[in-house]
Amino acid sequence: MKKYYLNVLPDWFRKLSLCHIGTREVELLQSYFLDRVKLSTCNRYVSILHASMNKAYDWGMITEERLKNIRKVKPLRGETNTLRSLSKEEIFLLLSHCDRNIYLIVLTALHTGMRKGEILNLKWQNIDIKNGLILIEKTKNDECRETPINETLKTLFRKLYSEIRLDTDYVFVNPDTGRRYTDLKRSFATA
Repeated sequence: MKKYYLNVLPDWFRKLSLCHIGTREVELLQSYFLDRVKLSTCNRYVSILHASMNKAYDWGMITEERLKNIRKVKPLRGETNTLRSLSKEEIFLLLSHCDRNIYLIVLTALHTGMRKGEILNLKWQNIDIKNGLILIEKTKNDECRETPINETLKTLFRKLYSEIRLDTDYVFVNPDTGRRYTDLKRSFATA
């Protein structure tokens, strides 16, 4: 992400030394981004700049006064954080492009709304097919929660359970190695 961010910075900004970056320069950068990317992306880029300048201050590379001036540039308003769902066509298209390794994982995500990490860490002991529940022990905010499962997932889990590997407790394992998946960046990006 850091390398990518450096590549989107305009040349005029990259040539500035830290001691020459202030409110004006950050506002100019914000305007530059706003003409080229969505509002949410513009705000994310400025947020990354703020974090970078905080680190520069921590390392003694800029003064507190300079940091305060940079922090004066706030995220732009108008950004909408609406919840977006996939259409039936998008779901069909996504699933049709999933390879065998991620199809069942994506299907589980679509039917439960679980995060990738929650799905990859899912163990058989956390699935209650009879009552139609998944117990998620380790969530993003360290709380336990139960997620209901529908008939589609009950059928899926029954099938998977009949093919269970005895050398692992995890639900989703790589059939080639027998090890649980730790990440699926490449496969998911391809899909």
